[in-house]
Amino acid sequence: MGLGPNGQAKGVARSSRRSNHTRFAQASAPTGIILRNLTITGDGRVPVYFAPGVTHSRLVDSTVRGTSISSGIYLDAESAYNTIAGNIFDVSSPREILSIDGSAHNIVVDNLFHTSNLGGIYVYRNCGEGGSARHQKPRFNEIRNNRFLYTATQATRPTIWLSYKSIGRTLFLCPQDRDIGFGSGIDNSNFADSNTVAGNMFVNSPTVNVIRNGGAKNRIFDNRRLAN
Repeated sequence: MGLGPNGQAKGVARSSRRSNHTRFAQASAPTGIILRNLTITGDGRVPVYFAPGVTHSRLVDSTVRGTSISSGIYLDAESAYNTIAGNIFDVSSPREILSIDGSAHNIVVDNLFHTSNLGGIYVYRNCGEGGSARHQKPRFNEIRNNRFLYTATQATRPTIWLSYKSIGRTLFLCPQDRDIGFGSGIDNSNFADSNTVAGNMFVNSPTVNVIRNGGAKNRIFDNRRLAN
């Protein structure tokens, strides 16, 4: 982590009041970290967390399992150019497995997601929590050639959702940053735009609506629903 452990940290909130917040957060955070060939077991907390501003880092060829009260892996605001590749995610979670929150230019490729009934990969931008404005838009992410498995006969949420949290924004504490003249302080929209979702496979999905696109200029093609 750099300015703080998450988007609500005091250091992040202070920085978000300046126009160069994204650049400063990235300059303050780790870069070039490689996590490879690991088995990571969650015990309630988010097993893998890329804190605000983390760049050019990778989680590759690893297994993430166990339990989480939130996501299985979280890419937080102002982080960018990270790679999540060749991993197995088998996490018991009450929500989506991979959260891309105000994070851009990431590559998510060749991963296996177990238990995708409550969501696999969601791309969005939070707002307001902790008094922090989120500056960076979650754009230019590539989600390719991932495989999603399911453990139930019903799913109430899409597997991949671009611009999740696009409605009911006051429920997500957005007014807390309304005095900040940047980013989500002036527009609470998700801006999950210009992302690519291609070549993903949804095995025995219990819902037809595996991909929901709420953004603009997203490229979505060659995704398939498969049976065992």
